[in-house]
Amino acid sequence: MGLFGLGVPVVFTYDKAASVNSDGIQNFLKQAHLERFTDAFINLSAYKTMHLIDVDDEMLSGVGLTVLEIKRLRRIFNETVCNPGTSKGNI
Repeated sequence: MGLFGLGVPVVFTYDKAASVNSDGIQNFLKQAHLERFTDAFINLSAYKTMHLIDVDDEMLSGVGLTVLEIKRLRRIFNETVCNPGTSKGNI
């Protein structure tokens, strides 16, 4: 019996490359000057910017981000994703 009890196998495909480009993880990391970590975030399965909600500081330091880079990433995430329009400029 296939998925959903239909008797027919259902195949789901997911185009990581299209998601990385269309959902902004690559652009978001570029905005934070962290684009060199794009592949590391893809390896964490963080293809979309909203996936960063589930990434903790231990994971971030595990892929090589410094404490300052983690702070910058969190700040820009909060300004652009959680509270768009409240940015106070570059620090």
